[in-house]
Amino acid sequence: MGLLVDIKKQLPGFNLDVSFHTDKYSLGFLGASGSGKSLTLRCIAGLMTPDEGKIIIDDCVFFDSKKGINVPISERKTGYVFQNYALFKHMTVEGNIAFGLRNRDTKYKVQRTKEMLELVRLEGYAKSLPHELSGGQQQRVALARALAFEPNIILLDEPFSALDSQLRNEMEYELLAILSNYQGASIFVTHNIEEAYRISKEIVIFKEGKTVEQGSRDKVFYKPETHAAAVLTGCSNLSQIKIKANNEVEAVNWKCRFKVNKDVPENTAYVGMRPSHLRIVDKLMENTYPAWLAGIKESPYTVILYLYLHENPKMQGQKWIEGQQHIEMEVSRDLWKSIKDKEQPWLVHFNCADFLFLG
Repeated sequence: MGLLVDIKKQLPGFNLDVSFHTDKYSLGFLGASGSGKSLTLRCIAGLMTPDEGKIIIDDCVFFDSKKGINVPISERKTGYVFQNYALFKHMTVEGNIAFGLRNRDTKYKVQRTKEMLELVRLEGYAKSLPHELSGGQQQRVALARALAFEPNIILLDEPFSALDSQLRNEMEYELLAILSNYQGASIFVTHNIEEAYRISKEIVIFKEGKTVEQGSRDKVFYKPETHAAAVLTGCSNLSQIKIKANNEVEAVNWKCRFKVNKDVPENTAYVGMRPSHLRIVDKLMENTYPAWLAGIKESPYTVILYLYLHENPKMQGQKWIEGQQHIEMEVSRDLWKSIKDKEQPWLVHFNCADFLFLG
């Protein structure tokens, strides 16, 4: 039982080579634009044919190059919510929803369409055309159409990308409620790390056409194993690493040595520290270095501090000298107010328990 995808596809200037398997049904694809997420969805749906490999959901083989199996799109029972919704402009809302039910009898189509309209709270819009709807309403129609024929898997390709932030939050809440009662598999594609965490129980990390890491959302976000996963989940402090003796490591880019409380895997190439895990302390202690403030980036609730370790940053106008690497520290606005006038250098502490050791 579950979903297995192990495929390769060569395209002009791009090679898709992805492999993942999950027994869980709430799966997220996280990666930068152009990393292969949407291409993989198209292969699962049958809109694109891989060069080799297999795609299996539960006991149903969608594609197997060795066995010569390539099930037609119409027989795969995949619901697809496209990034731009792809509604039929000349069809009413009920016509769009019923499109996937065209081979069923009239009574069933009417009843099922009514159920879908109620599910997405569009009962009064059955006769409306897509251009008469808001972006959020169009998204609900696309979701209802994808669910109407009871698919084995639903594919959601960045369904909130065209919505403003408030509507995005509302639709995310509604999607979670709908998917909580959906019995099939779902794949949610995004490059938004917060969306990926809230919607998906398990996450696959994509980079340059390849799947580089897979795991539960907590595993991928809090204990990533690869440089790519750390970057995509918001770790901006990354350095090449040299492993020393006696549980000591050197962060080459930061010119720091740290004591750690566990053995470091031999294949470790990078050390990472999330900005929110750094602390300013009042006294020098192990794994603590002096730092000078070079700049800030403010948001409504937090402030990112750009810090230079070891020495006061040398400036050329407003540009940092090439080769000087800063680290980033995230603090609350209240903490920023209490430290901004404090004499520098500040003492920045790296808690060894928060280090990420990455391949």
